[in-house]
Amino acid sequence: MESRSKDLERREAKIAAEGAALAKREEALDGQGTTLEDRRDELARATERMEKIAKELAMRDRKVAGEEREVRQRHEEVQHRERELAAQGKELERQNHQLSETVEELTHSREALKDQAVKLLRSERALQERLRAVEAREQELAKRDSVTKKRETALDKREKAVEAERAGLVNRTEATGAGSEDLKARRDEMEREYATKRAALERRVRELEERERSVEKESKSLEELKTSLEEHETALLGGVHELAPRKASVEKAEAALAREQEKLRKRVASIEAREAKLKQEVDRRDSAREARDRELEAATAALHEQEATLAQRDQELDKRESALEERAGRTEAERKRHEESVAALRASIQDRAAKLDAMKSQLAAERAEIQETRFEHKAREAKLKETQSKAEKTDADLERRKKELLRIKEGLKKIR
Repeated sequence: MESRSKDLERREAKIAAEGAALAKREEALDGQGTTLEDRRDELARATERMEKIAKELAMRDRKVAGEEREVRQRHEEVQHRERELAAQGKELERQNHQLSETVEELTHSREALKDQAVKLLRSERALQERLRAVEAREQELAKRDSVTKKRETALDKREKAVEAERAGLVNRTEATGAGSEDLKARRDEMEREYATKRAALERRVRELEERERSVEKESKSLEELKTSLEEHETALLGGVHELAPRKASVEKAEAALAREQEKLRKRVASIEAREAKLKQEVDRRDSAREARDRELEAATAALHEQEATLAQRDQELDKRESALEERAGRTEAERKRHEESVAALRASIQDRAAKLDAMKSQLAAERAEIQETRFEHKAREAKLKETQSKAEKTDADLERRKKELLRIKEGLKKIR
């Protein structure tokens, strides 16, 4: 019992010593807690200050962004204005080019009018020469009319001679007609004789065919009769061959008759062709004379029309020259006004270009300031990140120590 009591006393002494040590540790921890709370308050105040600084930086960033947007807008406006000025300069150049082209066109038109006037004078001279040529042609036509009259009398004489020759040809054709009648009679006789012989041959052929039929009906023992019939048939064919030369002579006579008739037809056709040619020649000369008369009338009418058109062209040329002179005066005045406006525009463009250069230099200075402020903001952000990381570390240390204190308190509670 005594040993147990001693052990209990020793244990109580140990526990009291441990409790005193724990009390000391609690006091030390309480002191540390107060220091941690102070540090936490400092951190909170520092975070508030950092938040204020961050808000200020955000405000300044927004202001800088707004200023950058304004600068971009101003830069875009400046570029748009530059494009407009370039377009206006191109338009002015195009108008100057058009004015120069109009002046060139006027000069060309004046030269063309001069050339047309020269051509009109030449055409008038050519028309006068053509009138003289027409008069000469009229004289030649009168001479040709006399020649044609003489040739017509000669043609009349030739027509009479042709008619006499035609009468002789008619007589000859009548004589040849009598000869052709004799030939026709002989041909008819030969044709009748040929027809009778051909009928006899056909009759004999029919008889032979009938005999062949009878022979076919009989037996093969009648072959000798068949051979005799064949010999008789060959004899008949020989008679037919004898008739062939007579038929050839008839055909020759018919061919000679046809040739004679063809010659007669050709002679009649040649006479008719000569008559037609003579008639065509007379008609052609009449039509040529009428055509020449019409050409002369048309030439005189055309000359009158050309004179009228020349007078109208002279009037039109006078009008066009006056209009061109007026147009040249207007274009000259417009060109002067345009040059004055171009000079004014160039002066305004130069002023605007100087203003744009000043604005560009100002924008460059503002951009440099904005870049400096951006670098400052970046440095401040880096410092803020460092302070935030330190604060996070201190918060983690405080949490860890709190957990240790809680474990110690729980252990003390268990011991008590």
